[in-house]
Amino acid sequence: MSVVCDDELVKRWESEQASLRQQVVEEDTEAWQRGAGFSSLERVGGVDLSFIKADDVNACAQLVVLSYPDLEVLYEDSQMVALTAPYVAGFLAFRETPFLLDALRRLERNQPQLLPQVVLVDGNGLFHYREFGLACHLGVLSGIPCVGVAKNLLQVQGVSKSQEHQSQIAALLQKGGDSFPLTTASGRVLGKALRSSDTSTKPVYVSVGHKISLDTAVRLTHSCCRYRVPEPIRQQQHYVAGVGLLALHRWDCWKQSRAPGICSGAFRGGTNNGCLWMLKPFLAREAAQLLVQAFCDSLLAGLPVSSAAYPERRSAPRVQPATVLPSGRLVPPSPSRSQRSFSVLCGGTSSPPLSGAAGSLTSFRK
Repeated sequence: MSVVCDDELVKRWESEQASLRQQVVEEDTEAWQRGAGFSSLERVGGVDLSFIKADDVNACAQLVVLSYPDLEVLYEDSQMVALTAPYVAGFLAFRETPFLLDALRRLERNQPQLLPQVVLVDGNGLFHYREFGLACHLGVLSGIPCVGVAKNLLQVQGVSKSQEHQSQIAALLQKGGDSFPLTTASGRVLGKALRSSDTSTKPVYVSVGHKISLDTAVRLTHSCCRYRVPEPIRQQQHYVAGVGLLALHRWDCWKQSRAPGICSGAFRGGTNNGCLWMLKPFLAREAAQLLVQAFCDSLLAGLPVSSAAYPERRSAPRVQPATVLPSGRLVPPSPSRSQRSFSVLCGGTSSPPLSGAAGSLTSFRK
């Protein structure tokens, strides 16, 4: 299913985008931005929308707030949403911003003390066709400083993934924290390519969203990185309260269509590992309950399941998806790094199947 676009809507978006663009502040405005090492910064947020492959309407809006500089999870929010605006290149923010803004307002209303002082957005800010990407849009409407952090280079205003660009990466990004400017054909710098960690040679692309300078945005992004992707974005992408709901939605769609072969396709991985991603040990209580309910009542069709409670999660290590054996048994990822236990084995266990939504999963962190 897709949403239809028309020329009238695009013209209205162009006008609104141009008006909002005038409100973007491209310099530091907060006290924490000027302090050495961001000494007065306490909370950093990350936002994103997760989509189901081949479905451009249903998505999951996610917000995570981390402490700074420890980068421990303080708050997580994940909501299934139905997008009503069509996708048009250069106007992605009109589809996604309302739901991300709702997540921030929900937090401000319910737990204002946890509202982030800055938000890292999985997308672009000024580095955009009309210099007004998702990070700018969200920043202007929320009033919160925002930074755009894109994993892929947007080819805009003469900047492209050319041989010259690849040469710059090889020559200028020698260690974590190194960066070089993304300069347009007109000479304007709209962002920077940043090597975010020593272990990753592939850069991320940082640009101003709102109420922050480019240099500060780059320093902040690097300070939030343990791996290539900064933790506020990496955490919410690994947060299964969103991914799990997406996979459960896929299961509902499968049940409605009664398409055969789910175990050989979506469930066993295929090209979209959404269902297997649910098995990562990063579940909120509600997602875990939905997971157990779906597995026991529908997907497993009465097969025995055993489960172990999870210790409280503080920060997300890198975890691989579960392995599916030829017999159909799901083997969870090794907890060697995090020392977390996760045992959901489908079939061949001596435990009786769980009934209801809660089961024995009692130590999930909300």
